Amino acid sequence: MTVKAGDDYLRAPLTPDNTPEDDTQFEANIRWLRDRYHLTIERGLGIFDRFHISGETATDTELKICVSIIVREVQKYPPDFFIRNNIASLALLKNVRRAGKNINGVFDSNTGVIVLDSAAVYVKKTFAHTFHHEVYHACDWHDHGYEQDNLRWPEVQTLDSPPPTAQEERADIAEKMMMASSHVRLLEIIKRLKNTEAGRVLQEKVNLIKQDYFRFSQGYMDTAYWEELLA
Repeated sequence: MTVKAGDDYLRAPLTPDNTPEDDTQFEANIRWLRDRYHLTIERGLGIFDRFHISGETATDTELKICVSIIVREVQKYPPDFFIRNNIASLALLKNVRRAGKNINGVFDSNTGVIVLDSAAVYVKKTFAHTFHHEVYHACDWHDHGYEQDNLRWPEVQTLDSPPPTAQEERADIAEKMMMASSHVRLLEIIKRLKNTEAGRVLQEKVNLIKQDYFRFSQGYMDTAYWEELLA
């Protein structure tokens, strides 16, 4: 990993006056994401109205904060990760809705675009978690669709009603694994459930996600990678 992108850079609630950088740095970040990671940032609705995804234009402040977080979190992946997995752009909208339901983000398989709610930056860590969640969805879809992975995925175990789908549970675990503090809590749960069936199944799921990331990254996200992420 090039940079240890920590979880705690959003320490305080954000306000409209709390811009993280000036316009020059913002434009530099946009260029860096394009040139280094082959990612473009979209602002506005465009094609998404046609697929039941809607939202409002992100404010300048929200846009700058979002891009700053993306720059930090994207460095957890190798530079060719996104282009290899057919992720070309991130669309930043405010108050994202799909079929009338408010959501923090969504991967649109019709366009290959990840849509993220810029308003999520006002809730600590939510935007970063959502970014990793939707990146995993995009990779999972690109990797021969969801059905093949659904067949190998252990039964979903949850108290939620209705329970999440297998692909949603995979993305939920993946986002936790990409954020160091959440990953540590996940390992603590596995340790607490040691010698139980629930603990064995959860460990198996974590191992499967690691196998996915290893495959998605062409071997970059290996055992040493996870050790460094948690260091």
